[in-house]
Amino acid sequence: MDNTKRIDVLIKACKKFYEYEKNFILVIGGNGPELKYFKQLAKKYKLEKNIFFTGFIPEKDKLDYLKWPDLFISIDWADYTITTIEALALGTKCLVSKEREVTDEIIQTGLIHFTNPNANETFKQIVKVAKINVSLNHKDLKNIFKDYTWSTYCKNIFS
Repeated sequence: MDNTKRIDVLIKACKKFYEYEKNFILVIGGNGPELKYFKQLAKKYKLEKNIFFTGFIPEKDKLDYLKWPDLFISIDWADYTITTIEALALGTKCLVSKEREVTDEIIQTGLIHFTNPNANETFKQIVKVAKINVSLNHKDLKNIFKDYTWSTYCKNIFS
């Protein structure tokens, strides 16, 4: 966890969301140099009962963490993150930074939504996206995300 992940922005958005909906849980996975600061920020906003820091998530457990949430949020500066693609492939709705480049095919699934990476807009998008129901069957998801595997990615690099 570092400032490029914008976890502080997400925690501030959750402070606003708490005024709207008190019954929510945000799970933040990972370790890093700013973990202590993020925990202090959650405590400062009295969100310790809503925000949980899991630390490092082992690869064997990662898909469970990506499948069960109502919404996966990644408003970091990265232009491509495999974790978001994995969440989408599992059928999990995702909220990402507008800076993220995403293909039209993925946008058309209705699973991915965008926000300006600031607390106010992120809060508004969380409220909006939480109300959206999307359901794609496993076969459709597999077909849509077949080109987003590590093996396809590596083949493209080699060619």
